[in-house]
Amino acid sequence: MEGLSNGSSKEVELGSEIKARMDGLKALVLVAAPAQFTARKNLIKVPASPRELPSFRWENSTAGWKRAVGLVSGLIDPGEPGHQYFTDEEKDDALVEIAFREYRPPDLW
Repeated sequence: MEGLSNGSSKEVELGSEIKARMDGLKALVLVAAPAQFTARKNLIKVPASPRELPSFRWENSTAGWKRAVGLVSGLIDPGEPGHQYFTDEEKDDALVEIAFREYRPPDLW
């Protein structure tokens, strides 16, 4: 997200960038949108065949990615377990939640 927030990256596939568990997903692509970006949705499900795991495209302006970096930093810096929500479940196609050091049973989802 840091590259998206400072303009050095335009698109990042999250699973290849960080060591993260993304249960039930094929891909989550983060995209830097133009500064005047005002989409109805920030997180969009990418069409796929019924047998494929879903993929999502998450677009944000540079300012939006800076906010996300701040949320991640606030979550990780204290070193304590916690989680943060990054999208709007009422508006977007899915809810993005980042959890840090929280125990999640494998069958939770």
